[in-house]
Amino acid sequence: MKKIGTIEKCDIWHGNDKNGREIIQYVAKMAICADGIPRNTYGDPHWQSKTAYRHGGKYLNADKVPYVVVPPSIIAAVEPPVLGSECEVENLSNKMVSDAICGEVGPQHKLGEGSMELARRLGLNPNPRHGGTEDHIIRFTIFVGESAVVDGVKYRLQPS
Repeated sequence: MKKIGTIEKCDIWHGNDKNGREIIQYVAKMAICADGIPRNTYGDPHWQSKTAYRHGGKYLNADKVPYVVVPPSIIAAVEPPVLGSECEVENLSNKMVSDAICGEVGPQHKLGEGSMELARRLGLNPNPRHGGTEDHIIRFTIFVGESAVVDGVKYRLQPS
């Protein structure tokens, strides 16, 4: 694995896993993203009604779909599309694991953000204003260029 950058004191690694699959991996905090929910019912000051990724003509709903937010530098660092790629996210503290889709693009200098539904599946508070964790206990593994399959739904890769 080759280090391709550092954001918020977290090293970002790129290479192949033991099965030869291309991955990007990092361990970080997890902030909560509420983008894509129909209304800003949680009073999130960063809420947006849309997500970068669309499935079946609709934006991803953070309250229902486990997705990961990726900074533009990660998307630019690899050749295959990252949006729509499969992710495995693990809470290293309680060992809970969830599949997710790379479904949103975040700020350049922020790392470690996932949807409200992803937070629930990892045993974290899903509230976008005061949930998640500041501890670097969440391992994000992105299977670059492999279409995500989450809860039986297959997503397509989407060029940025």
